[in-house]
Amino acid sequence: MSGLVRREGFEYAFDPSVCDACNGACCRGAEGNVWVSEDELEAIAATLGEPLEQARALYTQRERDRLRLRERAVGSEYYCVFLRGGKCAIYEARPKQCRSFPFWESMKQCVEVLKIECAAVVTI
Repeated sequence: MSGLVRREGFEYAFDPSVCDACNGACCRGAEGNVWVSEDELEAIAATLGEPLEQARALYTQRERDRLRLRERAVGSEYYCVFLRGGKCAIYEARPKQCRSFPFWESMKQCVEVLKIECAAVVTI
C-alpha cells in the first residue's frame, strides 16, 4: 500500500487511491457543517468562475457568525452542494476542513466507525 497518507498522532492512514470508487461517501450522509472562511469562499468562486457574492448566495448559509456550505437532501441523506456525480466539483479549492479529512482530532477515538464510513481509512 504505497501512497498512504499519514499524520503524526493518528493510528490510521488514508489511501487516496480508494476515493475514485467511493462515490463521495465523505461528502454525504447525516446533516453536518462544513465551515468555509472568506478566503476559501473566494477560491471557490474563482474556481467556478463566478462572482464572490453569487457564490456566497448560492453555496453557503450563515450559521450564527460563520459560513457553512449548503447541503441538499437526497432521500435520507444530505449531500454537499459540490458533490456532483460522486466527485467534488471544487476539489482543488475545497475548504481546509475537507482537505484535512479524515485527520480530525474528533476522529481519533472512533477509528472503527470511521473505517466503516470511509473505505480509504486503514489502521497502521
